[in-house]
Amino acid sequence: MSAEDTQLARRQAQKIQTVDSARPAADPFKLPAALRALVDSRLADLDSLGTLPDDAEGARRGASAKVKAAFTELRTLLREGFEGVSATPRAKASSGEKAAALASYGWTGGKVGRLVDNERVLHLAELAVVETPKITNLALRYDPDTVSEIAAQLAIIKAEQATASTGARQAAVAARDAATMQLVKALRRVRHQYCANSDDGDETSELAKIGFQPARRSGQRLIAAENLPPSLP
Repeated sequence: MSAEDTQLARRQAQKIQTVDSARPAADPFKLPAALRALVDSRLADLDSLGTLPDDAEGARRGASAKVKAAFTELRTLLREGFEGVSATPRAKASSGEKAAALASYGWTGGKVGRLVDNERVLHLAELAVVETPKITNLALRYDPDTVSEIAAQLAIIKAEQATASTGARQAAVAARDAATMQLVKALRRVRHQYCANSDDGDETSELAKIGFQPARRSGQRLIAAENLPPSLP
């Protein structure tokens, strides 16, 4: 169900309220109190959602931008960490010690790779925070400022990732659609009430006052099974 469908249902419900409120109590098309209350309550339920889907989408886009920027920064920081360990002079660490440190940081085979997979980037970032204090040779540890910044970017991702997904918007759209459908059902009941209030049935011109199109008979000939008995008009 589209947002336009929701707006159409809302406008029709408002028109029904306006027309019904102007009718005197003796008007045969005055809605029964229970039906009018149903329209009012379901319209209020829909209005209470406000612009929920749009709000959720705005929040999603903002969070998505933050997450994307955090991943970009993490890739830069991880490369800096790798390069720092790789550039450690032999006087401070043997080749074996460097290889062991890089393995602890998750650099399999001592290579950076492309770092295109977000899950791998997260894994490497978490290793940076957890493994740095465990490396005994201080020369082979990531720079403290680098580790601190990696931890900060991880915190941003964890805080914003749920909002960055489409789940919140989907839930908001589902809530809007459910409320719209409930209102549409109430509108249909109003239409049936109008049809029942007149011998004209669904051809009554009163329907047009509340946004429904009165039926128009085409004059098409009936098939044999539909022919009325002669005694009936």
